Amino acid sequence: MKGKYLKLAIALGLAVAILLLVVFFQTEPPADPATTPDPPAPPVAPVTAPDPPAQPAEPFSEHFTISWVGFQMAPLGSDPFILRYMEEKFNVTFDIWNLDWAQFDELLNIRLAAGEVPDMFMSRNPGDLPRYVQQGILAPIPDEYIQRYMPLTLQNAWTEQFPGALDLGRIDGDVYGLPAMNRGNRFRQPIMYNGNWLNTLGMDVPTTIDEFEAVIYAFAHNDPDGDGVNNTFGLSQDGLNVLWGMFGMVPHQDYFAERDGRVVFMPIEPEMREALEIAHRWFKDGVLDPEFVTGENHGGDWAISHPFINQRIGMTNRANFGHYVMPGTWMEFIDGAEVPNNAGRVTAEMLALDPDALVVFGNPLYNRDGVQGGVRGWNLLMRFYSIGAQVLDTPGKMQRILEIMEYTSGASHALGDPAGITFSRGFQGEHWDWTEQERGQYRILDPHTDTSRFEWGGILWWVSGADSGARSRAEEWAESVNLHHGGIFSVLPQGNEVTARYNAHLETLRQTSYIQFITGARPLDEFDDFVAEYLAQGGQAILDSINASR
Repeated sequence: MKGKYLKLAIALGLAVAILLLVVFFQTEPPADPATTPDPPAPPVAPVTAPDPPAQPAEPFSEHFTISWVGFQMAPLGSDPFILRYMEEKFNVTFDIWNLDWAQFDELLNIRLAAGEVPDMFMSRNPGDLPRYVQQGILAPIPDEYIQRYMPLTLQNAWTEQFPGALDLGRIDGDVYGLPAMNRGNRFRQPIMYNGNWLNTLGMDVPTTIDEFEAVIYAFAHNDPDGDGVNNTFGLSQDGLNVLWGMFGMVPHQDYFAERDGRVVFMPIEPEMREALEIAHRWFKDGVLDPEFVTGENHGGDWAISHPFINQRIGMTNRANFGHYVMPGTWMEFIDGAEVPNNAGRVTAEMLALDPDALVVFGNPLYNRDGVQGGVRGWNLLMRFYSIGAQVLDTPGKMQRILEIMEYTSGASHALGDPAGITFSRGFQGEHWDWTEQERGQYRILDPHTDTSRFEWGGILWWVSGADSGARSRAEEWAESVNLHHGGIFSVLPQGNEVTARYNAHLETLRQTSYIQFITGARPLDEFDDFVAEYLAQGGQAILDSINASR
């Protein structure tokens, strides 16, 4: 164990020296589903922010126990050596909750409702932040603390790369959420097709709605897998995103558009009725997989479309492009030699099932008026990291948490130091190694996997956006196929306390109603009735609150 700590100390010590130099040269311190839900509960009295200390305490002189809930897709292993080192470095003991990632939101909210609030925790859904503030469980983070204890993150991420990002977590003038920004989210969701099916049918990747319909009908009815059995479909639930996007819509309860100077809900706009009519026809004609109601991911890695990799459907629109790329899509450099990129982790599973599988990418469709639509664009804001209100009862603990957040935000990595990888990925040469250091590119070494880091305790990492800014070869390829164009984004990156109250119920109402419209269980003549229900059950309250604040 001591050997591991020594190696990690050497790797991380360089980053600390760089970090201290940069800080030194700062010129400034640094619903219930009832027909009519109840109105929002009155807000809890706001928690008072602490006064900044007149003089900072001696670094890490006092020991703290910190409960921590962050980005952790697997439980700690028997030897979380990275976590142990970080405990020794910052003179803390971490209480890691090990929440099941597949049920993260549910498990976290159960414990919060029971009065258990972590000292530092992640809101996977940014829209939850106003609700947590209203419940009085979060501590406001003084701007003076952020300037003093997170100067690199403030400058690199929230000022230079994403100007104004810190204000996304500000409510009534106080910062309650540290925003995790992701530069890679400038790329829209990818559109993938089964390339072998297209080749068998003699068809090209579609670019218009008419070509798209011809392709998905052929996928469903022309036996593209050649087994003589009628067991294939054109698309499933995620593939419908391409249809919605052709109308300029992303029909989720947290996606808003602006029309005539007012914010409106995408799920209830008139275009969605026409789109649902087309989806109903595809369902009736046996083109839309009848199992679309259960979604495309059936467990495990969230990025997987199981009917796509099992070649039940011929196209999908899911996750990020890196999950679905074929090996050899671009060239990387390892030890000075050009080598083809590895398959994306979803494509790797598909190739394990069929070594001859082929995934090809497409673009958003042009409608019959010659106007190109889009598909869902990921918000640059991924999630918030907040501090529990109880931390204010322990002087010095908030400062220590912010110092850890600064170190693990990637700020040191932005300066070219490998510690930005080491504290989350392990030791260079043993667990990972550079491919192109000047681009910040590295690879995980066999037999380790991308999830091994969670077992080792590399769970303090979070995406602040404080990276080097250099483009990877993957990003260059994505731009070459226009994945940075055609994204549809909500005009509001996150909601408010009213959206937090009603969103879950409205999403359930939307999903249920859309399924009924698509399957024919409810006639589309009742679309206006659905809109009225949506507005009456919280939608109008949300729109009124948002438009009143603009």
